[in-house]
Amino acid sequence: MNNTPLLQYKNIVARYGSITALNDVSLDIYENEIVALIGANGAGKTTLLMSLFREPAIATGSILFEGTAIHHLSSHEIIKCGISVSPEGRRIFPKLTVEENLQLGAFVIKNKAQNQMQQKYIYSLFPILYDRRTQRAGTLSGGEQQMLAIGRGLMPKPRVFFLDEPSLGLAPLLVTQIFKILSEIAKAGTTLFLVEQNANHALKLAHRGYVLVNGKIELIGTGQSLLNNPTIQSAYLGKHATSI
Repeated sequence: MNNTPLLQYKNIVARYGSITALNDVSLDIYENEIVALIGANGAGKTTLLMSLFREPAIATGSILFEGTAIHHLSSHEIIKCGISVSPEGRRIFPKLTVEENLQLGAFVIKNKAQNQMQQKYIYSLFPILYDRRTQRAGTLSGGEQQMLAIGRGLMPKPRVFFLDEPSLGLAPLLVTQIFKILSEIAKAGTTLFLVEQNANHALKLAHRGYVLVNGKIELIGTGQSLLNNPTIQSAYLGKHATSI
């Protein structure tokens, strides 16, 4: 592993009005790594992920990509750097077709051949999207919409791909399928930063994990060490914590 992180969050503080959502949070993501961020509802997971896209803008601290501060850039410029996101809630465009949704994800790609090649790759990951390519996205099932959101996020061929709750609201079989595909995406060379309530699936996939509690990082470790941690097992993996 390269000693220099590809992406760094350094001493991040973020607020919603007078409420501090993130308090001195630091996190490193290395190239070709899968990093999971787990925590309960309201812990600040989505805030941390989306603070890179200024939703909300950080109050203090810095976000670095290959050592250069990027937290002041627009979303368009961040995508051009090689960072993309599949947001919580999917945010697809229901009245547009599957293919039109994918093309919206490729707006920064000027090379038509590269665009077509990436779309072909996404259809290979999600054959059902190819079958549905002329269908309006709003008529897809929940699982198909999640596949479309992931596919759209992959269209700019990101070096780092953020995924916010990709398993949310999906049946267990679909969750397993989605995580298998995420593993394939990582093996093909895309670095993944995964924000998930499904700690079991996330930590099994991840090389490393961070546990966020009330806006602060409380635990860091390999995916396996966190899975084996009694505190994590009790809080996130027990029979009463399956939705956390």
